[in-house]
Amino acid sequence: MTINEELLDIKEKLKYTMEHPYLDKYSVRPYIDEDKLLAFYLLLKENGSYKKVYDYVIVMMLVQIALDTHDHVTNEPLKNQSQNKSRQLTVLGGDYYSALYYFILTNIPDLQMTKQIAKAIQEINEYKMAFFSNDHVQWTTLFQQLGRIESVLVTKIASYLGFSGWTKIIFDYFLLKRLSLEKNKSNSNHNHTFSFFHHLDIVNKNPDIRKVTKQKIDYYFKELKLNLEQTLKEQPLFNTFFKNCSLKLVFESEDHFLFDHRLAEEG
Repeated sequence: MTINEELLDIKEKLKYTMEHPYLDKYSVRPYIDEDKLLAFYLLLKENGSYKKVYDYVIVMMLVQIALDTHDHVTNEPLKNQSQNKSRQLTVLGGDYYSALYYFILTNIPDLQMTKQIAKAIQEINEYKMAFFSNDHVQWTTLFQQLGRIESVLVTKIASYLGFSGWTKIIFDYFLLKRLSLEKNKSNSNHNHTFSFFHHLDIVNKNPDIRKVTKQKIDYYFKELKLNLEQTLKEQPLFNTFFKNCSLKLVFESEDHFLFDHRLAEEG
């Protein structure tokens, strides 16, 4: 099977694992971050010592999906009973995906991996609390916190599997992806995602800061893109990931291709 075929197979198994008749009927299907699925898959494959790669990837994705689902539980005022029901189902959905993660882990007992995932969950929640409790704007801090929220589950797994040298590029890529989503939040195609800056009080309540926020997002996006382009030139090992990631077109132009497609295919 090709990489894409295996990824599609894992995604279908993940969707099947998450199926629940009541949630499927009354709530929106959870967002599956295919880049994180790809990252977990490549890390486990590159490590080479895990036989149940599919199960591990599904476990990690369930953790991510549970965290992402709970992000949609906001404190915004509810207008009607339908919205109240939707919020309740969102909470239950996140709890359900968390329960599935624990259930699958019982079939692949791995105490050390479980510890890494638990540490990542703790850190993500701490970074989220720190991000939303900011009462004044320190842009470097905000973007660092946001990058940790987006990447720490993957970087924890990468370090545990022996790829600590990959953590910087993982951080940069997933922060870049988050900023891309924040930039395009107004588009209907991105309604499944949660906007961190939209729910940040110090930004949401001040029109002037909202304008500056857009400028800062654009600035950090360009800086991260340049960093990642340089990394691709210096470390072609990452070509397989970038050839298959959702932002691959960001790194390609008509006359300049960062990918060595031959290397990527061989990888």
